[in-house]
Amino acid sequence: EASGLVLTNWHVIGDFEWAIIFLKPPSSVIAEDYVMYWDNGLFAEVVALDSTTDLALLRILELPSESKLPTLSVVSTSRPEIAQDIHVIGHPLGSRLPWSYTTGVVSQIRENYTWKYDDGSNHEATVIQIQTSVNPGNSGGPLLNDNGQVIGLITASQKGAEQVHFAI
Repeated sequence: EASGLVLTNWHVIGDFEWAIIFLKPPSSVIAEDYVMYWDNGLFAEVVALDSTTDLALLRILELPSESKLPTLSVVSTSRPEIAQDIHVIGHPLGSRLPWSYTTGVVSQIRENYTWKYDDGSNHEATVIQIQTSVNPGNSGGPLLNDNGQVIGLITASQKGAEQVHFAI
């Protein structure tokens, strides 16, 4: 059963206390048009932040009653393997290019990896280095295994290196 909890990045939420979440529209609806209407959004409150690991937990305030809320299971008992196939869903150009899908592979697991964002914030976590096409708008999107389970959350890219990206 859906709990209404949504995991994303701290740098996506920043200092906001609430957010609006848009679910993927039916395939017959043009995604760009769907995002433009606020009534399609679900309001959520920020319930936990961890700026060091760049994580934010949100809770949807009012779950839709007319339809079942889609959920993704999280794999937490094992690490992904190097060369494992991965799948990414995200918004590479924000609302201008929503709901994109890419594939790739796990390149490496980096223990205690540190990184900085342009705002000067410092972060540290064990990350999954991936090789696939992602862009800044993919931040906070799921990194999935072949079974559709969440194995990470898209987080950062290595400046000056093509196809070197990281997920928490």
